[in-house]
Amino acid sequence: RGLVAHIPDMAHTVKDIIHLGIPGLCFMVVSAAGLFIAYRKGMLTGMFYDNMLLYLVALLVSLTGWILYKRLYPLERGLCFVVPAINLVFVNGCYDLFRRWFVRRSNVLLALILLMAVKIGGSVRGLYWERFDLEHDVDVRLIRVLEKDVKALDEFHPASWQITTSDDFYPMYVQEYLIRKGRGREALFSRTAVEGDVIFVPDGPKMPLSLDELEKKYVLWADDKPTSYGRRMRIYVSRGLVDTCRD
Repeated sequence: RGLVAHIPDMAHTVKDIIHLGIPGLCFMVVSAAGLFIAYRKGMLTGMFYDNMLLYLVALLVSLTGWILYKRLYPLERGLCFVVPAINLVFVNGCYDLFRRWFVRRSNVLLALILLMAVKIGGSVRGLYWERFDLEHDVDVRLIRVLEKDVKALDEFHPASWQITTSDDFYPMYVQEYLIRKGRGREALFSRTAVEGDVIFVPDGPKMPLSLDELEKKYVLWADDKPTSYGRRMRIYVSRGLVDTCRD
């Protein structure tokens, strides 16, 4: 059930590593099917294609086993190694097919150059097509939200930032932000004690933090921020800092 619910996340991951969106994903599927049919009909022969087919089968089996065992889909950075193999097979397969279809070598090279021009032009469309500008990307929009919130929190001049998870959106960005400012020691990790001037508490993991202590000593600055550990991230700020800023 958990895997089914996160199928859209996996689709986003695949689109992200291909960097061609839905049209690119459809083009990849059609190209893969076409190359496989050409291989089965003997139009593409040789050890290269035999070995790449074995590589594809091994890749699919290993990824499927990993997903079922961990009950998680791989992240973008866990699939980057697949992209060079996909491009290598695609370009090599197209080149060999062009050699079969065109007699003159100049026509083969021209067809390959035109194909690569279209492919590269689609990959960098964000440079000239506003709809696909990086600022419209989901991950970039999330970073902009994190930047705005952390800068607003820093205006309270906290001496410590307490994180309760190390691999969530806000905790990761806060640590990076503090390191860039030369204040890396201000970040502290604790799930049991209420210690920081600013505390990030995601909705998911059960933590033995005292809610009564949080409500007495802290102001709930936000309770609807994005998190990878549940539905929302709660951010608390020390009442002393809030009162000081008001004064």
